[in-house]
Amino acid sequence: MKNFLVSLFIKTKGKDQQGIRYVYGRMAGIVGVIVNVLICVMELVVGLLIGSIAMVSDAVHTVADAGGSLLTLISFKLSDAKPDAEHPYGHGRMEYLLSIGFSLILFVVAVQLGIESVHRIFNPEPVAFSFVSLAVMLGVIGLKFWLSSFLQAIGKDIDSPILVANGKESLSDVMDTAVIAIGLVVGEYLDVHIDGYLGLFVAALIGWAGIRILLEGANRIMGYEPSKARVNEIKTFVKNYPGVLGVHDLLIHDYGPGHEYASIHVEVDANMSTMDSHNLLDSIERGMYRKLNIHLTTHMDPLVLDKVTQEWADRLNQIAKAFDEKAEVHDVRISERSDTDKQLDFMMTVPFCNQTTEADVRKVMVACIRAINPNMNVHMRYMKTN
Repeated sequence: MKNFLVSLFIKTKGKDQQGIRYVYGRMAGIVGVIVNVLICVMELVVGLLIGSIAMVSDAVHTVADAGGSLLTLISFKLSDAKPDAEHPYGHGRMEYLLSIGFSLILFVVAVQLGIESVHRIFNPEPVAFSFVSLAVMLGVIGLKFWLSSFLQAIGKDIDSPILVANGKESLSDVMDTAVIAIGLVVGEYLDVHIDGYLGLFVAALIGWAGIRILLEGANRIMGYEPSKARVNEIKTFVKNYPGVLGVHDLLIHDYGPGHEYASIHVEVDANMSTMDSHNLLDSIERGMYRKLNIHLTTHMDPLVLDKVTQEWADRLNQIAKAFDEKAEVHDVRISERSDTDKQLDFMMTVPFCNQTTEADVRKVMVACIRAINPNMNVHMRYMKTN
């Protein structure tokens, strides 16, 4: 069904990557609104007819889902706006802000439904069970499960957190509706009043979904750790260029889907001419934007490949591994001021999870270097990385 809808409604000829993302997001938002409105009408009508607070709660929950799909449409429209003087990095983070707004709507809905459900628990009312209502609930389960798969698939294809959030929310709705359907059968055949408890259960799940969506949006706005797949993709792309000897110190800044900026240190042979190095890095930056849609800034690190420098690089990396297996040493250079006056320059990176203080790392590194060469001056740069 996903491929059918894509082929039917998406025309990508002549569009850039950001434009393609917008039309995909718009289609997913429209489909979400239509399906959720249909589910809401089905549940609301049947819930009112049989007097089930749990089914009415689920219908109201579906209204919130329809609102989330509507927010998706709005967010894609706003985030697609071009950069301007006030927002030079674009409007991509608008999608994250609106996902937080969606989470707040879920909180309000959860509180209201929770109050109604508690009232029903203390004032139970009979629910008029029928096989028609059960059939409707089973149909709703099928629609919600399909919608969840559809939204999450499109969300992952275009890296949209609000679409993935809506898809996960629809998947949690499947469990909600299944519990309500089971509750209808149990209440009918065991003659127990559990409708209020089921409504409270649905309210709790709605609140939990709101918390998850809020944390996801907040993490993306604050700046979160990029995925290992994305990091490897960028590093591999750069290292595949002829003349690149290595890369390190990759930093990624996310200003919203389609508005990704990064910087990286690129190691090249120190004997390469300045003009050749500049042309190489220019080619990498242009290729990165063209292929991966990332605005990349590169920093050239000339790498001296003589035997002495390589021996020092190997020693320093061995010492660094004693602190952490993921610690690394880069950009090793030896400057000779005179026959007896030498300076060793290098960059050391240590993972954020390592609890050793920078002062302790520097103390041990300098002590180990001086043990090898007491007269060596040391200039060490230190950075925490992922």
